[in-house]
Amino acid sequence: MPTSLPPQQRQFFDRLFELERSLAPPATESDGLDDFRALIMARWETLHWRLLGTTTDGLRNLSTTQHALLQALVDSPDLLAPLERGRDEPTHTRLIAWFLRRDGAVGDACRRALANQLNLDPNTVLLDVHTELNVAAGCRVDIVLETRRHLIYVEAKVDADERPNQLADYHSALVANAGKRKPVLVFLTVDPPDQASADHIPLSFQQLLAAWLPAVLLPGADARYLASYLVSVASSLCSAAEPGPFAGWSLGAQHRMLDLLQTIEEAHVH
Repeated sequence: MPTSLPPQQRQFFDRLFELERSLAPPATESDGLDDFRALIMARWETLHWRLLGTTTDGLRNLSTTQHALLQALVDSPDLLAPLERGRDEPTHTRLIAWFLRRDGAVGDACRRALANQLNLDPNTVLLDVHTELNVAAGCRVDIVLETRRHLIYVEAKVDADERPNQLADYHSALVANAGKRKPVLVFLTVDPPDQASADHIPLSFQQLLAAWLPAVLLPGADARYLASYLVSVASSLCSAAEPGPFAGWSLGAQHRMLDLLQTIEEAHVH
């Protein structure tokens, strides 16, 4: 509407527009439902078969190693499901710390994989691993990792909200306690953060799952135990696994698992 209208004409048009808005039928949920029925449900079978076809193709194109990784998860029981601890944050951080402390091939693989995720030397030797350690007033860190050159704090979040300035407080405590060592703050979350920060390294449980999954093919009881734990991570935190054979999983879980296996394959290629 022109801005140069006299006040009386502007008032007339304003009232006319208000009347038009009052007479227009309000948008309802049924409008979206009708669109869904028209666009999706009318072609549901076609869409379903196309999605099923992409899953079949993805499964057919898996490498031998990818097949072995998938089978290891399918064959392993969900470690935390019977305890109903699949989304319990302290349980996850204690298990992560347990694997990082382990001697032998599986422990070595977990430590190297985490070091790679944090852009550290993969041969970095862990001197100590603590869980739920009070590092300053009001600051209890989920996992503390110590090396000769680094002091690493890992703060994990599953369902709990981050309190105001929590990471900033942890970073301040880390810098104060690091001495001559390099301070490294890791924020481990279910969903990948929107952006990186200068104060911390973002890490998702899905990235940890992809980094640790190859270790389940190693021999021994620790590898089987790791497979059961990673089933819990994949199922409860990443929605990328479900009970039973792969063919019985939902299409969403199948696609997420295939994407994860592709991520692992690409990481090993590069």
